[in-house]
Amino acid sequence: MTVFALPPDMPLYVDERIIGLDWLILGGGSRSTKIRTSPEVFRGCRTRRWCRASPPHQMPELPEVEAARRVAERVARGRRIVDVWCADDPIVFERIPATRWRRALLGRRVAR
Repeated sequence: MTVFALPPDMPLYVDERIIGLDWLILGGGSRSTKIRTSPEVFRGCRTRRWCRASPPHQMPELPEVEAARRVAERVARGRRIVDVWCADDPIVFERIPATRWRRALLGRRVAR
């Protein structure tokens, strides 16, 4: 889901500081689904909630990421990581090889 396909009753949390920007990038997960637009697009959004994304009030994750985070937290908290598979994706890992992530995670315990 992206901001373009949210259910009409789902709140859209927007950091109030973006209004001061000249432009921003919106879109989906791949670079080909992004657009450059004015922050003013959020002013007319009926379910928009202004917030400030700084501790202790963190910006909520996208709905599907938040749902996955809750499941992972429920089933993984306190458990040890015994295997890791990472796709070799230079966009996701940006200058850090997947093998380095794998080594960093193996054997660690999930705390939160």
